[in-house]
Formats: sequence, C-alpha cells, structure tokens
Amino acid sequence: MKVMVFGLGLSGISASRLSMSLGHATTGVDRFPEAALKIEGSGFSFLTEDAAVDSVREFELMILSPGIPVDHPLVRTARSQGVPVIGEIEWGYMNCKGRIVGITGSNGKSTTTALAHSLIKAGGMDARLGGNIGTAFCDAVAGSTESTVFVLELSSFQLETVSRFRADVAVMLNITPDHQDRYTGLAGYADAKARIFQGQDPGCSAILNLEDPVVNDIAKKTKGNRYFFSLAPHDFPGTFLSGGEVVFRDLSGKTTVLFSEGDLSIRGSHNIENAMAAAMAASLCGTDPGSIREGLRRFRALPHRLELVSTAKGVQVYNDSKATNTDSVLKALSSFGGNIILLLGGKDKGADFTALAPEIGKRCKKVIAFGSAAGKISEQLGGMFDIRSFATLREATEFALSSAGSGDVVLLSPACASFDEFRNYEDRGDRFRRYVSEVLAK
Repeated sequence: MKVMVFGLGLSGISASRLSMSLGHATTGVDRFPEAALKIEGSGFSFLTEDAAVDSVREFELMILSPGIPVDHPLVRTARSQGVPVIGEIEWGYMNCKGRIVGITGSNGKSTTTALAHSLIKAGGMDARLGGNIGTAFCDAVAGSTESTVFVLELSSFQLETVSRFRADVAVMLNITPDHQDRYTGLAGYADAKARIFQGQDPGCSAILNLEDPVVNDIAKKTKGNRYFFSLAPHDFPGTFLSGGEVVFRDLSGKTTVLFSEGDLSIRGSHNIENAMAAAMAASLCGTDPGSIREGLRRFRALPHRLELVSTAKGVQVYNDSKATNTDSVLKALSSFGGNIILLLGGKDKGADFTALAPEIGKRCKKVIAFGSAAGKISEQLGGMFDIRSFATLREATEFALSSAGSGDVVLLSPACASFDEFRNYEDRGDRFRRYVSEVLAK
C-alpha cells in the first residue's frame, strides 16, 4: 500500500516504522520537516502539510497521530476523497497477535496500566506495555504470538480513531471533565472514551468504576461481561474492600481474596481503586492471587505521580506533575492530612478551579499559582483564599520552599497542561525536581 502517516510524534514515528517493516511505501506528513530525520530506512518519504493536500488522493490509507484533531482540514480532505483514516492504535491492532487489556479514564490510567502490566508479567505471561505510556503500541507488536498480552493505556485522543479495535479486557476508571479545549462539553469527551467498548463481544470483559455515574451509564454500551470495583461492599461481579482485603467475586458468585491493603506500597484511596482494577484485569488474564500480591509489593509509584522528591528539614516535597485536571488534584490533596502548600498552574484546559475550594479549605495552608493560568486561578479562588501568583514554576517553587516549615507538604499538583513553559508534564516534573534541589542546596 501507499500509506500516509500524519503527525510524526512518538506515535507517528512508531506507525511509520511498522508500515515500513511491512513493506508499504510510507510518507510522513508534519508541519516541521526536521521530524522526518527521526525515521531511517528505505521506503520512507516526507511531505509538508501544504504539499500533502494536493497528493492525498494518491494514498490508500492515512494513519493519524493522536495529537492531530480528527476534523483537521487534511483529514477532512482525505475522507472526502475516499482515503480510509485510522489511528496508530488501530494500525497496531491490525498487525498484532494475542490479547489486549485496554485501560482508559480521566485519572489513574498510567498507574493502573503499569500495575496491570506488572501483575500480568508476574503471572509468567508475555506482557507488553504500550499506548499512551512509554512504548507506542506499534513498536510493541513485533514478534507477538497468541499468548502475548498487550496492556495499553488509551487516551480519548487515541480512542477517537479506533473502529475494529477489540479490547479483550477493557477498563474504565472514571470520567471527569478534561480536555475541554478539544471537546464540546463532558458528553463529547465521554463519547470518545466509550469507544474502548465498541469492539467487545460476549467473550470480552469490561471493568468499571461502580461509584462513577458517567462510567455506569457508558457501561451499558458494552457487550462484554461487566465487572465493577468499589471500596464499598456490593453484590455485583467484581472487587470490593472487606476488612482490609480486596475480594473478587466472579460471574458465578464465587469469591477470592486477591490482595490486602498492606500489599500496596503507593499511597491514597484512589490507588487502592487503581490496584483493584489492575488486579482484576490480571486475574481475568490468568494471574493467580499469590503473583498479584507479590507484584503489588514490588511496584513503586511512577515518576510525576505523587512522587516524593525531598524530606529535607522536615518538609515533604511531592511532584505530581501528571495531575493535569482538577479531579487529579482532589485525589492528591485527599492523600494528605493537611499543612499543604499547593502549587497550581500551567496552561489552562478549560478547568473550573472552584471545584478545588472545599479540599483546599480543609487541607491547604497556602496556594501558589504560576504560569499562564495564574490569573484565572487567582480570579476563581482569590475571593476565598490568599493566592500568591508567579510567572514561572521556578519562582513559585522558590517561594513555596522559602515559606515552608517542618511538618509542611509542598505539593506540585498543577491541574493544568504544561505547554506554556515546558515540552510536557515529564519535562515540568523534571524541572521541578531540579528547582527543589537547587533551592535546598543554597
């Protein structure tokens, strides 16, 4: 085939490599010609977006990177001329063997995906991690067999372009407002997430948050067997907490203890829920409870997710740069008793920061706003709290540490994207660590 890959970020590069390995004539399209330098090998060519408009009819397939909106003019042109448009996840699915565990939600995706991968691997299976975490799906498919289990973190952007994709186990953790700069209201965002279930059949499983009303409404769309997780006891198939133990009830009503709270090394009630979902997915893939317990004990928090940076002078400093929406921040705040100095800011994604007010009032002694969203944060929260604002994260960090005393928690949990100052949330978290180190070294 003649294949066009639109967008040469990590996913686009991965899709291009797979296309070339299959012998397809592959053309990459990007705004920046230097992006093509990342791809080596015969059978690859490059076009700018402007040049691609005139030649799109020559292609038999367009593979769209998740960062490119589905209503982009070039995408519309391709569809109008009969060129099929799919995403990198669909392309990986078309060329892989084995089973798929797909995990989505507004918050906790990365931790749950990493946990599920770790637990399935602990069960002795060929488990491969991919999607929106670490390795792109297309880079993980080589050499896969029917016994391979792919554990994929799936964002709403990635799910927009799936059609035949089938998750043998689909996990939906929660739905809260996010990416409102890309979607029209919560309904559009939820609809994109719901696509994780569209390819399921009665041989599949769906793992769902019993306490989330939006998830429960979406659950009606799956043809798979439904399993629910909740911290509270319930009568449905799934997991619940009882006497400090996480109990799994199968479709026949038989119960099994999968693990105990004490087996989990990461903090926060939300991470107990994440572990419930991950353990259930692993169990449905064939991992025994003993391996699940051992996998949980070995697991450590991912970088930039309530990551402990320092405990110098009695001040605990946490990097939660991955918290790019208000619901993530609420979960982070609830993980601490109080005395929090909270750093909020970055690039606004349409957030309502007033949603944070109850927990801020209960747990925070200071709120420090930074970046391009600082003005909006001050406007929405300034009438309730004394907000200090700074242009950059460095300045905000310096002020936070200078005003912290023994017993305080300095928490970067920004509720915003990072693109005003940084390449991504990882870059922001890495810089925060460095700023903390430099301040404490003075």
